[in-house]
Amino acid sequence: MLGSEIRAKYFAELSGRYSHRQQFATWATLLFSSSDAVSLIATLPANLTWIRLALAASAAATSIYLALAQNDRKAFESASLRERWSRIHTAFQAIWENVYAEDAESRLKELDQPRLEASNAAVGLLNDQKAMLKWQIHTEREYHVESPA
Repeated sequence: MLGSEIRAKYFAELSGRYSHRQQFATWATLLFSSSDAVSLIATLPANLTWIRLALAASAAATSIYLALAQNDRKAFESASLRERWSRIHTAFQAIWENVYAEDAESRLKELDQPRLEASNAAVGLLNDQKAMLKWQIHTEREYHVESPA
C-alpha cells in the first residue's frame, strides 16, 4: 500500500519535471531562433563571430533536444503511471481497511498484475533514486511508519 502511494507521488513529480524541461527547451529554442536574436547577431562585429556560432549552435542543439528527449510523451506517461499507482493504492487501502474480509486474500492477489504492468510501463523513464527516497520518507512520515535503519 505504501509502495504504491510512494510511486504515485514519485511519478507525479516526474511528470512535472518532464513538463518543465519541455517548456524550458521550447522557450530557449524560440529565444535563440527569434528574429530579434538574429538581428542582434547580424550587427555583431566580425571579431565576435564565435557568438554567432554559439547562438546558432544553441538553437540547433535545443531543437535536437526537443525532438530526441520527447519530454511531452514522458510527462504524459509519468502522469498516467501516477494515476495507475493511485488506483492501486486505493485498492490496497480498501483491503487494509477490511483485512478480515473473506475475499481479502484474493483481492490482494488480483493486484499483482496491475502492479507488474505499472512497474513495466516505467521502463524508459527517469530512475531518480533520490526523488524516490524523498517520497518514501514523506509517505512513511505521513503514515507514522519508522524506516529501517
